[in-house]
Amino acid sequence: MKRIQKYVFAAGKVSVLCLAALCALVFASCKSSPRTVEGRTVIADVDPIETASVTIQLLNFLGTAVEPTVLTVSFAPRTDEALLQFKMGGNTYYLYMPENVRALVRDAAVRYNEDFAALNLDRDLSQRKSEKIYGEAEGSYMRWGLGRLAMNGEGYPKIGVGYRFEGKSPYFVITVYSAENPGYKSNWSNIEKSIKYAIYMNKAQSLALADALREENLMKALDTLPVVPYADPATYEDDYAGTGAAAEPEAEAEPEDSADAYGA
Repeated sequence: MKRIQKYVFAAGKVSVLCLAALCALVFASCKSSPRTVEGRTVIADVDPIETASVTIQLLNFLGTAVEPTVLTVSFAPRTDEALLQFKMGGNTYYLYMPENVRALVRDAAVRYNEDFAALNLDRDLSQRKSEKIYGEAEGSYMRWGLGRLAMNGEGYPKIGVGYRFEGKSPYFVITVYSAENPGYKSNWSNIEKSIKYAIYMNKAQSLALADALREENLMKALDTLPVVPYADPATYEDDYAGTGAAAEPEAEAEPEDSADAYGA
């Protein structure tokens, strides 16, 4: 009896593992499908193409200091977005920026560097105000998780751009505010909202990111795609249909000529 119970328990455990694996596969297939945005021009039907990498700073686990990490910039032609990818807290974050957000970041980086040079960055200004002093924008999309096939959540966060003082240094910051996770309501995620976080950059790093987000630099990603010769539909139709005149029936080949016609 104990042996039978052991086998039943083992079989049940295998069934649970198989079910968990199946759910993971279904979830992965659903969340890894190509991202599209209704009403937005599809520039090319290809996956995001990496175009640049920039060193940034993120707060450490305790929130006591900023530590450097690498942020990669890609161009997503299907949605005309810049994709910022980086690791934080064991997760990989994918932040998609449409043109209005990119323009805000580019303009803010220039203003920050000008204010830095003119000593106009106010240490006494509250962080709540300084972190969005150059403006806010909506329209971004974000997802995060252990990897592309293991997402923990997604959302549409508001972006604020400004500066923060950490010690004696004023950093350029992109603040990503908390956003509701649609997956929580549809029961594929147990995370209700994303966390608020900030991407820190010094002067050179802010300008490097602004340069990476310029339209001409993002569009250079398309130069890496293979060139497919363009076929004129009209020419193709003419070649297929001929001149439109009724074709004369071909004369039936003599049996002895069939082999020669096939080989010719």
